[in-house]
Amino acid sequence: MLVGLILAGVIIGVTVTMGGRDRPEEDNHSVVVVTAPPSSDSDSAQPLGPLPTPPTAPQPLGTPGFLGASPVVPSAPTSPLPGATKPSATPGGPKPPPPAAQAGYSRLTLSDEFTSSSTVDVAGTGKPGFTWYTDQPFGWPAPRAEVKVANSTLTILPRADDSINWSLSTVSPKTNAGQGFTFAYFEARMRFSNPPQPKTRGWPSFWSIGRKMVVQRAHIRYAELDFFEVADNNSFIGSVHDWSPKAGTDFQFNDSMNRATARDPHKYDFTPWHVFGCLWQPGRVRWYLDDKQLIEQRYSLSGVPVPNAEGHPVGTYSILDQEQMMVILGTAKNWPLQVDWVRVWQR
Repeated sequence: MLVGLILAGVIIGVTVTMGGRDRPEEDNHSVVVVTAPPSSDSDSAQPLGPLPTPPTAPQPLGTPGFLGASPVVPSAPTSPLPGATKPSATPGGPKPPPPAAQAGYSRLTLSDEFTSSSTVDVAGTGKPGFTWYTDQPFGWPAPRAEVKVANSTLTILPRADDSINWSLSTVSPKTNAGQGFTFAYFEARMRFSNPPQPKTRGWPSFWSIGRKMVVQRAHIRYAELDFFEVADNNSFIGSVHDWSPKAGTDFQFNDSMNRATARDPHKYDFTPWHVFGCLWQPGRVRWYLDDKQLIEQRYSLSGVPVPNAEGHPVGTYSILDQEQMMVILGTAKNWPLQVDWVRVWQR
């Protein structure tokens, strides 16, 4: 999904891109509320209550341009996917999920259960020692959002329609403090309601972008890997993007090599908890929902990507394997996102 970002008066084409394991449905941890600076927006953020039942007929897809590349397609679910309600508490801590274990990614390099707000740089200092940073990239103003940590759940509820799916990241764009990752299994247990009306500019997102470009604001080729984005008809979207600068044009990006988007055509109920996963290995990315593979993208320096519905040239998406990716969580105004936990597994 393409979002126009405005930087120094110039439009930048950037694609910003529950069930589940390891947590009982209820817990009784202490409540901590973290609130960003108040907004001048007239709308006030409301707590996320019980999520509504999804409509019988999904709304039509509102954003054109998705590719139907989906080599692995499961049967359409008639009920929440397996694992939607299974408790996960595992003696000794979390265990590598099957996709990570099969790839040899058994080392837990990031894990946040959101039992406290202490992992979040609420004040936007950019100082080392936090898991999540709230300062924004590209000189954007501080986000007008309310971030709550309560009952071991992170809730992101933007107050304005300009959040562009970026509320928290594992690297501070301002100081470069924090964690980036190369080759990993990324997973998050999340839930959210059906798309609000009127239509928003953003959507619930669990994604990543090349650290170097964000921190240095460099005029370079860079990658974006979207672990999960939801279409406004409740289908699952995973993307790889290869962003290349146009010759001689500062901060303008050529989107002729920007997309390897695959969409699982089925419609899902995302109001229960699900685990969203993405396995990134050299030359290969696979996307998962509750440990079930949905879609896949292959690429190499010496070959064309597979699938290649847009006819991209040799080497497209290979820039991804040269990157260190920062993990990002975000959503849109009136579309609260709840996150139970986030984990990253590596060798």
